[in-house]
Amino acid sequence: MNKQTLPESVRRWLSAALPTWQQQGLLGPEQAAGILALYEDEQSVQARRGSLVSFTLYALGACLFGFAALLVIGFNWDAIPRAAKLAVVLAVISATHGSALWIRRTSPTASEIGFFLGCLFYGAGIWLIGQAFHLDAHYPDGVFWWAVGVLAFALVLDSLLLHCLFVALMAMWAGMEMQSFAHLRPWWAAGLLPNGAWALPVLAAPGLLWAYRRSSPWAVGLYVALLVWWVVLQAVVWRFGQTSLSLFWIGGVGALLMLAAEAHRSGNRLGTPYRVWGALLAAGSLIPMSSWPYWNYLGRAHYWGQPPLDYFHQLVVPGLAFGILTLAGVGLCFRVANRRAMVPVGVLGLMIGLAIWNLLLANDWSGAVVAVTLGNVAMIALSLYLIQVGAREERLRPFAAGVLYFLIWAIARYTDLFNMWGGMLMTASVFALCGIAIVVVGRFWSQLKRRESMDSQEVTSAWSEPVWVASLFSWARERTRPILYSAVGFQLLFLVGMIAIESAPLVFGKTILLRVQPVDPRDFFRGDYVILRYDIHNMTPTGTLERGAPVYVSLEPEDDGRHWRGVTASSTRPTTGDYLVGRSDSTRWGSPRVQFGIEAFYVQEGKGLAWEEAARQGNLTAEIAVAPWGQAKLRRLLVDR
Repeated sequence: MNKQTLPESVRRWLSAALPTWQQQGLLGPEQAAGILALYEDEQSVQARRGSLVSFTLYALGACLFGFAALLVIGFNWDAIPRAAKLAVVLAVISATHGSALWIRRTSPTASEIGFFLGCLFYGAGIWLIGQAFHLDAHYPDGVFWWAVGVLAFALVLDSLLLHCLFVALMAMWAGMEMQSFAHLRPWWAAGLLPNGAWALPVLAAPGLLWAYRRSSPWAVGLYVALLVWWVVLQAVVWRFGQTSLSLFWIGGVGALLMLAAEAHRSGNRLGTPYRVWGALLAAGSLIPMSSWPYWNYLGRAHYWGQPPLDYFHQLVVPGLAFGILTLAGVGLCFRVANRRAMVPVGVLGLMIGLAIWNLLLANDWSGAVVAVTLGNVAMIALSLYLIQVGAREERLRPFAAGVLYFLIWAIARYTDLFNMWGGMLMTASVFALCGIAIVVVGRFWSQLKRRESMDSQEVTSAWSEPVWVASLFSWARERTRPILYSAVGFQLLFLVGMIAIESAPLVFGKTILLRVQPVDPRDFFRGDYVILRYDIHNMTPTGTLERGAPVYVSLEPEDDGRHWRGVTASSTRPTTGDYLVGRSDSTRWGSPRVQFGIEAFYVQEGKGLAWEEAARQGNLTAEIAVAPWGQAKLRRLLVDR
């Protein structure tokens, strides 16, 4: 039987109270000993704390060691041949995972650290291969496949550490895709959806189920934070900023999260992460929305009353987005059978209503007054809601957060009133009323001595999981070792597949020379690199090309007999002669371009300027391997003398 843990103060109080109860005849020695036997003793608590500290330090050391490996790779050692680099990284990953598998039964903690380190090396291997083959690809894909390779380990090992790594990688990937590459539409969406990192909720779902099975608010909060990050970023993807709807979207998401928290049973701590993130988003959005200068700014910026320049993105898309928010709120309302959800529902309705009003109606003075009034009412209601949650569950943190938010509202209104209306006397009245309210709230808290009546099911954090979820995790638990072997195999096969694909043009291709003009930036993961541009980039393909469509550039030798140049660019594959195949693309600002995968050459740190100087003098040449099917791969850079 596993002994339960108690907070230190409670454990000390219990140890001191039991002898008193024995003296009063309430308990016998055997009963007192039986009560103490249910909980960890001081030695066990200290041992567990020491183990946790050691594990944290080991994990931090492994993380720093992994970052060191990335930086060593980023240095790009010219003296080490490509084959040696690739062999070393594959051997290190195999040895690290193999050692972790070997010691799994004897030392689970060390095994978990080993798998964590192996996953870091796997990510380093992805960037090493990209560096070794001068791969100029869509770099967020490397982070995505790194996260995919970590997920299986996190689920099978039941490791919070690996789940943290997975969540961090997915958050990084979503941020890259949605902030820097939102203009790249997914191929499967027929051009209707922007790049919204749509795989994130699919991959996060197993982790969230795992967190609920573990009944850990911290684990649930980890995945709730990831999903909140993804949903909030949708404002960037769908360009809500152009219609001034970003603030309403963030506030609406926060209200929806608070509603999701109320859908949990009262006292269930698994709902706490939803309430925390929801309150932060909603409270932060209401602060500017309750202020007159914010609405005055919107009026001056002429967001309202303009004919939409892009009907789809300025009216249809926001309408659909806030419609989905409405449907989700209605669905959650059916799961909350009491009045606890009144404030979240009210805030959600306010955000949706203001968004619709902002889209469809013109700005006028009376409308702004109504919006400011409703924003202030919502701030006060939210502060009272948090106070009520703290009182209901006898938790000081939400109670204190509600009081603090009420004070923030008072300070914000002080700023407005002092600068615009009433001066010091009006501000003094507001402060006096706030002081009275705070005293009343404090009196209420001091007299709160008991929790609202709730049965044992309402106070537990346990989650009644569906049968299929329990069966799935049980099946995986019975096959832990084969799944771990498969996860290691996936990482190695993925790296080997990258090597094989990138090596094919070098093995079977024809070598040609192209003139280049580089600059010298830096990639944190892969080090210094030279951006290469060729005359073939200046060629305009014939016909209309969609993003991702192939572009074929026919080649012919120059007069010197050494260098080659482009002749024609077309969407049709040439039947004779040598040619390169590229892909049509566009910049973030919509400008068309063609990428051939030979636009970056990675060099040892500090040597990029030498290549730039050679290019400035017109002496830099790229040696390219061209496969029979048109794929190009950089071999090396040459300086013509």
